[in-house]
Amino acid sequence: MRSIRSGASAMLTVTDDGEGLDSADLERIFERFYRVPGRRSVEGESGHGIGLTISRALARGHGGDLTAASSGAGQGSTLTMTVPLRDDA
Repeated sequence: MRSIRSGASAMLTVTDDGEGLDSADLERIFERFYRVPGRRSVEGESGHGIGLTISRALARGHGGDLTAASSGAGQGSTLTMTVPLRDDA
């Protein structure tokens, strides 16, 4: 996990070395109830496919965004949330 200030925005980046995503799934993972087919569950729980949908909606609701990147299957993934910083001046 890494956080940086980039101009008037804050960026939070989370990178893993897990299963990765192919290009067809990169945008679909933000669709409500979408789960990548054939993925293993974590401790027997498979999730509901709404966490990233909610997270992106929250980021966009604050004028930011949530994006995903991956070099492909087996290459891990990076999720980046960007939100504008308040100007208290």
